[in-house]
Amino acid sequence: MKYKLQLLVVGEYTRINLFYHSLNLQKRIHRPVLPGVTIGENSIIGANSVVTKNIPANSIAVGNPARVVKKYNFNTQKWERV
Repeated sequence: MKYKLQLLVVGEYTRINLFYHSLNLQKRIHRPVLPGVTIGENSIIGANSVVTKNIPANSIAVGNPARVVKKYNFNTQKWERV
């Protein structure tokens, strides 16, 4: 099997949460972030989310495919729904 090297950019202080519920290694193979995707700084990716497009900085993304559900507002210093 040939693998093509593609770039994945993850910002500083970014957290990607993974959750594996199976003890079977074959079922645990999961690609949460597709190649060529950029995840911004201070972003949070929810468990079992599949990131198919770029995620902006200071945001929370969840789902399959992952979508941004909250962004951090520096003026109010709170997370706000998108």
